[in-house]
Amino acid sequence: MRFKKFRAALLLKGFAVASERDDRLDLRRRAYLLQDDWPMRVSVRRDGNRFEVDYCFACSFPGDGS
Repeated sequence: MRFKKFRAALLLKGFAVASERDDRLDLRRRAYLLQDDWPMRVSVRRDGNRFEVDYCFACSFPGDGS
């Protein structure tokens, strides 16, 4: 349930799902030049009730092909 709420919150903030599995979610957000906004990536991994969140600005995650 928390995983779905976290996903929904990021989608409302302008992120798009790059890939999704039962235990992992990768999202990206584009930068808009006219706003104070930065390209960003978020990776969420779930292990039972434990979540690990990685985020970075204009970078790539290992294995994502970018």
